[in-house]
Amino acid sequence: MPEIRHQKEKSVITLKVRGYHVDVFGHVNHARYLEFLEEARWAFFDDWPVLTAALHARSIVHAVVNITADYKSQATVGDLLRVETAPVRVGNSSLVVAQSIKQMGTGKPVVDAKITSVFLESASGKTTSIRDDFLSHWPRLSEEYR
Repeated sequence: MPEIRHQKEKSVITLKVRGYHVDVFGHVNHARYLEFLEEARWAFFDDWPVLTAALHARSIVHAVVNITADYKSQATVGDLLRVETAPVRVGNSSLVVAQSIKQMGTGKPVVDAKITSVFLESASGKTTSIRDDFLSHWPRLSEEYR
């Protein structure tokens, strides 16, 4: 289980690279980094149970619609990685988060990413407004992250 720490809107988890995370070249494959980023996004929402409960009460789910990832350096077995997640922009029915993966200790960048998710009514699959839900929990998003 990753260690989870949060500071304001930022979520931070740490992960240890295990043998099953690496490919035949001995480094973490790009697809695994997407899994690390997903784990960090789930942790991000876990830290906001009131927001998550409000969205669930309205039967709202979210789906990733865009990922932009810049791979900076490799990680190998035994490396400890720090994964940060922070909101960048809240739209009417979308949320963009910035994520970074860095080597623990050195802070060396491994991956920088931006992920866009849309929020949908689970029954209809249609997009729905979540802006007020987010702004009620994170008022700074309306000014700082527009």
